[in-house]
Amino acid sequence: MVALAAKKAPSTSRSAPLVEFGSWLRVLREEADRTGPEVAQKLGVVPSNVYQWELGYCLPSLDGDMPRKYARLLGTTVTEIRKRHKEARLQVKRMKREALANLVV
Repeated sequence: MVALAAKKAPSTSRSAPLVEFGSWLRVLREEADRTGPEVAQKLGVVPSNVYQWELGYCLPSLDGDMPRKYARLLGTTVTEIRKRHKEARLQVKRMKREALANLVV
């Protein structure tokens, strides 16, 4: 995963999917006037988890009531969180396939 994040994206593409998703979460958190540790405490995770999601190192788990809690905290909908999460996962899969195809010469 680290190698994929370091790979320069073509000029026509948007930012890396995890970074894009994470930036969206950070903007929502800031607009909701919440701190990372506050969000982490309410979600039942450690603050470093929230910062890792926001920096695009990984995606949050959407198990159980996590999406509902996150939506309520950040002022968005569960549907929007799930949609953006799914888009990020699909983009990562495409990036992995492209990286593997580039390895085969």
